Amino acid sequence: MNSKTDKFVYYFKYFVVATILNITFVPIHEVGHALIYILEGYKVSFHFTKADPISGIQTLFGAS
Repeated sequence: MNSKTDKFVYYFKYFVVATILNITFVPIHEVGHALIYILEGYKVSFHFTKADPISGIQTLFGAS
């Protein structure tokens, strides 16, 4: 193998791993926001990349 191929494989693996980690951990992070809103007594609108109180209020611990 040559150097260009090695670099391509390295960056491709990096991209795949980074993508998998983001798809895994972004919803977990948003569950944390939703949990804080629920503990503070707000109803939550939960999406894959966003958790907001339905009333639109921003709280100290739930603010993104």
